[in-house]
Amino acid sequence: MMFPKIIADKILNGKSNIISSLEKVDDVSVMTVCVADYSNLAMTNGELLMANSVNNFFSEIDDIARLFKVVKIRSYGDRYVVACGVTENIKNSCEEIIKFAKSVLRVLEKFNSSSSIQFKIKIGIDYPNIYKFFVLKEFNLCRSV
Repeated sequence: MMFPKIIADKILNGKSNIISSLEKVDDVSVMTVCVADYSNLAMTNGELLMANSVNNFFSEIDDIARLFKVVKIRSYGDRYVVACGVTENIKNSCEEIIKFAKSVLRVLEKFNSSSSIQFKIKIGIDYPNIYKFFVLKEFNLCRSV
């Protein structure tokens, strides 16, 4: 496993069994996609059909995400979260994430044209102060018999 130099130096110098590093990231944008009115759609169409439909929609977003400089943070329930500029330095991350958001709207249009459930989505974009935080904790390997 490779660590950033600042962490590797601390490990090699035996400074502590808990090592942390904080690094400010200059240009990060975060985008959240939320399926609007999820609860009512689930009650009307059934939870299983709704869950499968959301999963299919999010899978289509996964496919286009590879074309942009975004990283999927997670998807859970009716939400899909990506970030731009976290894993690599990108100038104008907000512009990149807006391009991605426009593509998500095209995916939605295509999805709705072939789905029995018609989604509406909410898209939120934030430009927060982000810090990368690395923590390494020395673990004792134990085996119980």
